[in-house]
Amino acid sequence: MSVPLKFAAGVYVYVPLAATVIEPPCAVANVPTLPAATLTVSPSTSVSFDTSDTVPAQARTQLASALDLGGPRCATRAVQQLTGLAITRYVGLDLARLGDAVDALSGVRFCTPRAVVDSALGPVVPTPGTVSLDAGKATDFARASAVEGDPAAGRGRIERQQQVLAAVLGPALSDTGLLDLRRVAALRPALGHALTTDDADLDQVLALANGMRDLGASGVMFTAVPTDPDPADQGSVLRATEAAALFDALRTDAPLPATATGAAAGPRPSDLTVQVANASDRPGVGCRGSGHVLQPAKREVGIPRYVPT
Repeated sequence: MSVPLKFAAGVYVYVPLAATVIEPPCAVANVPTLPAATLTVSPSTSVSFDTSDTVPAQARTQLASALDLGGPRCATRAVQQLTGLAITRYVGLDLARLGDAVDALSGVRFCTPRAVVDSALGPVVPTPGTVSLDAGKATDFARASAVEGDPAAGRGRIERQQQVLAAVLGPALSDTGLLDLRRVAALRPALGHALTTDDADLDQVLALANGMRDLGASGVMFTAVPTDPDPADQGSVLRATEAAALFDALRTDAPLPATATGAAAGPRPSDLTVQVANASDRPGVGCRGSGHVLQPAKREVGIPRYVPT
């Protein structure tokens, strides 16, 4: 999440875990599973580092590897090195443990603007609107990654994760929620295991989740680091020119390039195939009509489209 100095709205930048990065030397991270009794100061999991054991620098590895081996600190350094941006806070969400936090609240309730039908998980939320989800369904809602109609570059999944997180933290941090000591006692260790932060408190995490659960409506812009599949492995490589323009705009608080905001997204006209159906009883009208209809449309909007007349 990049928050410019000159603009009110922030920019959410999605960096794929499969992106190829230069991994700096990092101390091995130890992310412990802490017993509930130790979570007395901060409700988020602490991360320690074994400075005697260092992950050596690698000129070519995936961002996921930096996170797995060196933890949040190593992943943060890799992204800073990649983008040139200063990262001041880290918040990690363990989807496998999110259900425990939902269970501590006896379920969550929120409004989703889109149905969530995942090709692997099935109909998680069959229809849009206000939903009440138990721990299992809330976890499926957050981890669904092959949803019909989702925005590109993982944006839909990110929004869903923030919806669930906000639905958990909102009631917990409300005036009435803080007075429910039994629920707070159950929720505290669950959140401690699900969240990993570096000095960010729950109010800050909630503000982040609220700002990102509906990226378009909140005014927060979303963009993904431009990548292409890496022919050498299963990862992805940056499109150097486009990525450099994006990172430069973020560093200097300049407007994002058109390719980053989606203005130039989509296929080229030459890549599209258009079929024109003849619904009349006169043979050949479709062929003649396509020449008159498609060409003006191409000149107007940049892509061929069929306009019924």
